Amino acid sequence: MLRKLLVAGIAALIGACGIVSSTNASRAADVVKVHTPSPGFETMPFLIADDLGFYKKQDIQFERQGMKVDLGVMAVVGGQADVTQILGLSLRGAIEKGADVRIAMVFNKLPTYSLFARKPVASYKDLKEQKIASSSSGASATRILRVALRENGLDPDKDVNLFYIGEPPTIYQSLVSGAVSAAVLTSPFDVAAAARPDLIELPFANKPGVLMAGVAANTKFLYGRPDVAKRFLHATWEGMNYLISHRDESIKLTMKHLKIDEATASKIYDRWIKLFEPDGTLSPEFIQQVLMFEFGKASPDMASKAFDFSVVKSFASQ
Repeated sequence: MLRKLLVAGIAALIGACGIVSSTNASRAADVVKVHTPSPGFETMPFLIADDLGFYKKQDIQFERQGMKVDLGVMAVVGGQADVTQILGLSLRGAIEKGADVRIAMVFNKLPTYSLFARKPVASYKDLKEQKIASSSSGASATRILRVALRENGLDPDKDVNLFYIGEPPTIYQSLVSGAVSAAVLTSPFDVAAAARPDLIELPFANKPGVLMAGVAANTKFLYGRPDVAKRFLHATWEGMNYLISHRDESIKLTMKHLKIDEATASKIYDRWIKLFEPDGTLSPEFIQQVLMFEFGKASPDMASKAFDFSVVKSFASQ
């Protein structure tokens, strides 16, 4: 009888240990709230990392928060989200407003914007007194647009009417419908616009030093949850490098998330993938270019207020 009780006790203890072990193994993953606008090609590093289990491998639960550009950046600054894809507006918030945000990874050194206009517009001079759509007044797309207008003899405040419409699909629809005469587009809408006989693409130099997409993180997340932040950044870095090195598989995933056909996804990939940076960082010289473009000046103090690539730099050496 004593032997049976002893065996039963040991079995119960082993069972309890098993339950504890199972509970630890299945503990909730760390949630990371990530702001992106409506999915575009620049969002793919996040989406690939989620689809292929890179976040799961790092015990991260990716939670996408779709919001307009300015609202999403404000959410990160206010702590309602941990990370935003938007770098230009985050940079200006960190430098000009002292916002607690740091750019921790970049996806592409040059932005992937295009400017399309409705015919009979054939050049910049034809845009005088016309309506032009962009996402928001503080967006990098608008900064480039204003520079392009000046370089082509137009005052963006006097010679044209700028309209800030928000999400890329709405911007594209405003152009197609004729509500505006020109618009700054991102993928997949640039490819769709190029296929339309009533639209023309105007030269739109994406300036060196203009940031677009990557990881800008709230400092409470980046420094207050450093282990979670490192695991999240590593999985995102893996997603970006998968995008760069696996063309066919990445095209299929782009088709899925952007809801486009293979021909369109292939054109987007081949047009823009060369702008993506596999190491996810910027050199000090390029950071200086960024600061000079945005603010007309640069200093180590300004750089330290806005950039921190220390975590991502460690991945390249692994």
